[in-house]
Amino acid sequence: MIAVNSITDRLYTLFAADPVLVASGFHVQNGAPLNADPEYAPWIGILRGSLSVEPYVVGALAPWRGTLDVLVFHQEFSLRSDPDVLRRVDVSADYLTTLVASNVQLDGLEQKLDRITTE
Repeated sequence: MIAVNSITDRLYTLFAADPVLVASGFHVQNGAPLNADPEYAPWIGILRGSLSVEPYVVGALAPWRGTLDVLVFHQEFSLRSDPDVLRRVDVSADYLTTLVASNVQLDGLEQKLDRITTE
């Protein structure tokens, strides 16, 4: 079965301990709804999405295969009409995707990531 909390906790640890994100001032929250406080930006939120489970027979030890969607939101903020904010959003999206893709085993969890989608 999928250990949902273990996966979201590992992502939180991955982001909160990353030296680049820390130096950039990102606040990281696990299980938080979208950030409504501009003073808390830049911000990364990790939320559990949908979970689907289906029978999967490879051996007696793993009779089920599950797919979990984990949603990672990131937010930048500026009080001015600042084109640099859109650039920072793109840069942070690329960085987060690379960071997650380079840790597909999530530091030793039995589950692994097999797909990353950005929107």
